[in-house]
Amino acid sequence: MKKKKIILLVLGIVLVTLSILIFTNINNRSSAPDFSQYYRGNYTEAYKKLLPAAQKGDAIAQVSLGNLYSAGLGVKQNYKKAYFWYKKAESQNNIDAMINLAVMYKNGYYVKKNIDIAINLYEKVINLNNDSNALFNLSTIYLYDKKDNKVGLKLLEESSKLGNSTAQSQLGLIYYLGEYNLPINYQQAITLLKKSATAGNSSGQNNLAVAYYQGKAIKKNDFKAYFWFYIASNFGNNSKSKELINAYSFNLTDSQKQQAVNKAEKWVKNHKEINSSLMTANTK
Repeated sequence: MKKKKIILLVLGIVLVTLSILIFTNINNRSSAPDFSQYYRGNYTEAYKKLLPAAQKGDAIAQVSLGNLYSAGLGVKQNYKKAYFWYKKAESQNNIDAMINLAVMYKNGYYVKKNIDIAINLYEKVINLNNDSNALFNLSTIYLYDKKDNKVGLKLLEESSKLGNSTAQSQLGLIYYLGEYNLPINYQQAITLLKKSATAGNSSGQNNLAVAYYQGKAIKKNDFKAYFWFYIASNFGNNSKSKELINAYSFNLTDSQKQQAVNKAEKWVKNHKEINSSLMTANTK
C-alpha cells in the first residue's frame, strides 16, 4: 500500500459531526425546529420544515440547510447556498458551521481555495470546543498540505484519543504502514483499527479486514476478514471493501462465507446506532 491509499474522509466527517451535534443541541433546547424528517432521511420534507426556522435565525436549522445544499439532499446541490447558510450560522458562533466553512475553503467549494482561512476556522473551533473532528481535519492539512508531520501527527493523536473513529483508522493505518516517520507498530495499529471498526467507521472496518487478510500485524483469519469486509461494503457503502471482497481469494467454503455474512448482519442489528450512522454518514 502506498501513501495515497490512506483515504481521507474530510467532508464525510463534517456531515457526521453535524448530525451528532445537531441531535445533542436539539435535546438541550425547549423549542427546537422539527428535525424529524431530517433524521428519517426525508430530505425534501426536511427542507420545507427547516427553512422557516432558518429564516428566523435558528443556527442549527441554518447549518442543516447548508448540509442539504452541500450534499444535494432533497435539493439540487448548490455550494453557493450552502455557503450562505453556513455563514449565517457562523455569525452566531455555531461550531458546526465553522467546520463546514473550513472544509469549503480547504477544498475550494464555491469560494477560492484558501488553506489559511481553513486553518483559522479549525483553530477557532478547537479553542472554543476541543472538537475531535476539527482536530482531525486540521491534522490532514498539516500532513498533506503543509507537510508538517510533527504537528499533523500530534493533532491526529489528539483527535484519536478523543474517540474520533476516522482519526483512529487513519492513525492505525499510519502505524501499520510506518508512514510519516513513525516506525511500524502493529500492536498499536490493530488496537486503533479495532476501536475504529467497532465504532462503526467503514474505513476502519476495511483496514482491519485487510490486516486480518494479510496476516502481518495479526494472525491471518479469512473469516474475520470476510466479516469486516462484508460490514464495510454492505452497510458502510465502502467502495474499496466492495472491490476487495470480490477481488480477494478467501480460504473459506461457501457455507463459511454465509456464516460470516449471518454474523455480520447480526452484529449490525445489535449496533443499531452504528448501523444508522453507517448508512447515512459514511462517504465512499
